Amino acid sequence: MTLKTAVDQLRTTLEALSNLNAPPTTAPESPTSSGAYPFVVVYPGSRRSTLESSGWGNAFTTVIIELHTSPADFPKNTTRTYQHIEAVDNAIFADPQLSSNVTGLEDSELNWTFGSDLDYIGVPTQGWRGELIIKQSATYS
Repeated sequence: MTLKTAVDQLRTTLEALSNLNAPPTTAPESPTSSGAYPFVVVYPGSRRSTLESSGWGNAFTTVIIELHTSPADFPKNTTRTYQHIEAVDNAIFADPQLSSNVTGLEDSELNWTFGSDLDYIGVPTQGWRGELIIKQSATYS
């Protein structure tokens, strides 16, 4: 149950959702390139580790989830993002242990912020940025 395995499992789950793409390997040609959008990016953010007893504890990692859409047609794309965020919520809460890769979700929350301040490889995008805190058991030696 490593952090990499948990993040990879979450990424795989979200990229499998219909109408969401894996992130492009190079920057979209412009913020209006329609072929790449919408796409999802998943990566670890902050981490807090605790020692509960001799040799074991818990690790709490904030995983960042970004849903990128083209800023070309803000009103239309804003409406489109609602279905994506609901699909992501459903996928995560349907499997809160991420196929047994985490102990659980801290506080069973996924906090989202909408905005046009996202960026992917230097290309401005709009969409949602979510924070999910996963809990993993840890053994220290």
